Amino acid sequence: TTGDGLRPRWNAGSDPALWLRSWGDGEEVVRGDSVHGENGQAAIRLPGLSPGAYRLHYATTDAFGAEFETRQELIVVDRDQTSLAVPVLLWSKRSSVPVGETAQFLVHTGLDDQELVLELFHRNRLLRRERIRPASGAQIVELEIGPEHRGGIGARLTGVRDHQLLAATAGALVPWDDRVLDVSFST
Repeated sequence: TTGDGLRPRWNAGSDPALWLRSWGDGEEVVRGDSVHGENGQAAIRLPGLSPGAYRLHYATTDAFGAEFETRQELIVVDRDQTSLAVPVLLWSKRSSVPVGETAQFLVHTGLDDQELVLELFHRNRLLRRERIRPASGAQIVELEIGPEHRGGIGARLTGVRDHQLLAATAGALVPWDDRVLDVSFST
């Protein structure tokens, strides 16, 4: 029936990575080669890109002749110019942030005049709540990570549009690197 393929109003689950992945490829911007080191890793340098969404296609052949291809969506952000056609976007810049460094979260809405609320949590306790104003474009929200944040930080972005919940979550692990287990055996 009509509307069966649409996302239900009560399903607030919205993964921006899935939206970006569903978009078709655009015009090729840059092409290059990379060389893998002894550790199996390769570094890829990209030129200065304009703000927006991009897709990196990667293909390689291993030492046994097997081919491998993958792709990864990227977002280039400029606080004044980034505009993506997604209802809400909340991404953590890094999945793990050690004590003494800064956790950064990208917050964005592609909807005009859409107010959002961002909440930061640690161990299910609210650390901070702030209103996000859409007129200010994409925003980077930062949190200085201290020893009290060990275990991790959670972020939740919410809003309501046309009687539909807009929600996104992200997180960053804060490792317990202050604890070292020293085990020795003797006979």
